[in-house]
Amino acid sequence: MKKILAFDLDGTLIDTTGIAFRRINNILNELGLPSLSHAVLKKFWGKKVKKLFRFICKEAGANKEQRKAFFKRDLEIISNFDFEVSEELLFALKSLKQNGILLALITSRSLNSLKKLAKKSGISLEELKKVFDFIQTGNCYRYKKPDGRVFRPLLRWAHSQGLNANNIVYFGDTTQYDLAATKNSKPKIDFIAVASGIHEVQDFYKAGLSEKEIISSFEELPSYLLKMNIS
Repeated sequence: MKKILAFDLDGTLIDTTGIAFRRINNILNELGLPSLSHAVLKKFWGKKVKKLFRFICKEAGANKEQRKAFFKRDLEIISNFDFEVSEELLFALKSLKQNGILLALITSRSLNSLKKLAKKSGISLEELKKVFDFIQTGNCYRYKKPDGRVFRPLLRWAHSQGLNANNIVYFGDTTQYDLAATKNSKPKIDFIAVASGIHEVQDFYKAGLSEKEIISSFEELPSYLLKMNIS
């Protein structure tokens, strides 16, 4: 049966989450503040940057001067962090496409943000368009995850390909946004979790997923996709 494999971007195809966690704790330590644990950071992850940073500074016990310094320092060093789309992942995606599987990318990032991230990852937006048959950015549709209506453009596109929700599998890294959106979609969409940073394997178990629906780390995604390609 022909399939569409759809992917979230941040924390799923690119390890932006792990890098962001390290960047935040590096800045806190520079300012003489304690690092924050994974458990603390994931509480507010996915919120708008200003709200997230206010939460981080409060949790770390930052004073007014340290809060200002935190925001300033983040802007200074964010440009020095490079992201990577691994060669193994690109190979796996291209192999799937060669075997007739359609690939979709659904990200909350704006088109401009996607262009910048792609450039920092060493792959241009034009190259991404060659890999993915369907790309949906935050500019494309007014609904955002966890609202299930975020998948309506994908479902319309699938219909144009002679496919429906039963042919779609969505890969994501969060319970409260990615997984929730697939459950809220009408019709529902199958989900595969990538436990890459924000939510861990146990979080997805608690959310009702089985072992076969969970990829235990970001690094294991390419081999998982290649196995799908063989089966």
